[in-house]
Amino acid sequence: MANYFGPYDVETLPDAPNATWEARRQLATALRRLNGLTVTSMADAQIYADMASVINTQVDILAAQPQGPGKLAQIDPEKDYAEQRSTISHEIGPLTGLCNPVAPPMNIWFEDDKVRARVTMGWQYEGPPGCIHGGHIAALFDDFLGVGQKLTGQIGFTGTIKVRYIKPTPLDEEINLVGWLERRDGRKNILQGEMYAGDTLTASAEGLFIQMPVLSYRDEEQKQ
Repeated sequence: MANYFGPYDVETLPDAPNATWEARRQLATALRRLNGLTVTSMADAQIYADMASVINTQVDILAAQPQGPGKLAQIDPEKDYAEQRSTISHEIGPLTGLCNPVAPPMNIWFEDDKVRARVTMGWQYEGPPGCIHGGHIAALFDDFLGVGQKLTGQIGFTGTIKVRYIKPTPLDEEINLVGWLERRDGRKNILQGEMYAGDTLTASAEGLFIQMPVLSYRDEEQKQ
């Protein structure tokens, strides 16, 4: 493969960067399970109240620890900026983040001139009965095609995402995505993507992304 795609280089999910990130992944996995069960559970009121009390006690412990809100706050300025940012985005991103409890998470990788992904959306993402909410489908395409820009060698911000909803996309089963570069026009990257449940095409999208000037870590830090 000619390009280097960092944590998206191969289909197999990369190992956690270190023991701390691995522990964060474990916590996010537990919270993700809790998120889904909170939506589907039909327990009585006392169980919910007791769990809330226990969870808040644990949350208070975590809240008392040092915080680094945002991706830039977690970057060490003494280490390689680009490599760290790619790793941090992969670990805590809202769609791919194995360390982010709101992420499904979606696994993205590259094969030759295509970008691919798989994801299973739990019941906390329900829109129409039994189906993924359309807003979440748009978000999946936005993140997926945004990562797919690595095919061009230049990365840009989202200009537009046009989603076509073809058939309902089911919850709680594996969904596969495939994307490709349609064309590159100066600073603009135009990518196409498709979403499948089994062999059924459920949605497609076109993403327009616009490259912006590259800022250094210190430049971005000063803008905050």
